[in-house]
Formats: sequence, C-alpha cells, structure tokens
Amino acid sequence: MTDIDPNEIEEVFDKAEEVAGIKEPQFKGEIYLSTDGKHTVHIEADTKEGRKAGGLWALEAYKWIAKELGTKAEMWKEAMNGKKEEPTLPKPMFKCEACAGDAIEKSGETNGKKWKGVFCQNEDCKKVKWLSTKEVK
Repeated sequence: MTDIDPNEIEEVFDKAEEVAGIKEPQFKGEIYLSTDGKHTVHIEADTKEGRKAGGLWALEAYKWIAKELGTKAEMWKEAMNGKKEEPTLPKPMFKCEACAGDAIEKSGETNGKKWKGVFCQNEDCKKVKWLSTKEVK
C-alpha cells in the first residue's frame, strides 16, 4: 500500500474550501475507509455556501481516495472474474519512466499466459513497462 501523507489530504481539503470562497468551513465532512474498498465520503451542511464548499471538499476527497487506495471495483475485479483469491489492496505506487507520473504494478493471467507490468496512471501517458513473469505466482 502506498504511504499516505496526512498533510496532502489536508491540503486537498483546504484547496476545496478556497475554491468555494469559504474562510471558515460551513460544513462537516467525514471519510470512512473500509477494508473491502467501499470507502465513503460524507458531508453535512445547513447553508448553500456550506453545501458548495462541502461538495467540492467531498469531490477532492474522493479523487484522492481513488488515486491512493483504488476503488472497490479495482480491488474486487479478480475475485469477480471467477478467481478464488481474496482481493488485495493496490500494490505500492511507482513512478513512470516516461512522464514521472504515478504508476502501479499489476500482474495476472490471460489465456493461460502470465503477465506482469508497471502501468502509468497518467491519462495522457498510460505507458506500460512489462516485467519478467518468472516470479509471478
């Protein structure tokens, strides 16, 4: 699992409040992280400004969670495709050799052939560095 910097998430939330033009938060925001990948972002607000700031905060929080931890669908993909293994948390993040963006190691089997690679997560790059499958179990 990737190392999570608590300051990074706080900066994301501060940015959302700044974009909404809110000096003092007018909403209550909560994040529930779950081992099954069903993470939840929740806001509560009584004013239009609070809902706007909270909505931006929730969106930024969701993007951060999806980037750092992945989604439930990603975690359960192999299990739902007929494989018996329990889902695992995403592997540690790597850096793409082409664009220096975040990349993640993945492995699997297609038509009986094992594969393993480091996949760039940058939408504009999407480079894959294929790795030896000798160590893939």
